[in-house]
Parts: sequence; C-alpha cells; structure tokens
Amino acid sequence: MNALSTSVVNVLAGVIADVERDGSIRALPLRGEGRMFSCGGDIEEMVAAGDALSTLVDDELRVAESMIPQFASLPFPVVCAVQGAVAGGGLGLALAF
Repeated sequence: MNALSTSVVNVLAGVIADVERDGSIRALPLRGEGRMFSCGGDIEEMVAAGDALSTLVDDELRVAESMIPQFASLPFPVVCAVQGAVAGGGLGLALAF
C-alpha cells in the first residue's frame, strides 16, 4: 500500500540528496510499488505511537513539507507516475508534481 511511514519519508528525503550529487540524472520518476501509488500515512505506525502520535505526525510533516521545495529545485524534471489509488499524504506528494 506504500504507506508514508517515518522510514519511507526519511528515505525520500535522502533520495533528494543522492540525486542532487549525481550529475548523470536527467529526470526523476516517482512511482508506487504494486497496484497502489500510496495510501497516505502509515496507520499501524500511528496506532503504535499511542500518546506520542502528535509528535510523530509533526516530525513527519516537517520532513515531508521540506521535501516538496527540494524536489522542485532539482535541475531536472520530477515526474510522479500515479497508478491505482492514492490518498492523504500520498495525494499531496503526487499533486506537488
């Protein structure tokens, strides 16, 4: 379902740094694995956070919100290939491109 867990959001943020350093990249396609682009936030992770849910969400949103301008400033096109369903933060990511 390609949930946007803390680890996935951090990996996406790391991708930006990696592709910025690689001068051979001409375009960056983003796509989901399987039949769905993204279901949005990771509900299991949110439930497991319990009382720390607001901190978890705040931390993820801070990283995610900084990613969009970083993706937009890349010197090549970023193309979001949306297949299947998309919701929540996954929709926000898809609409950014």
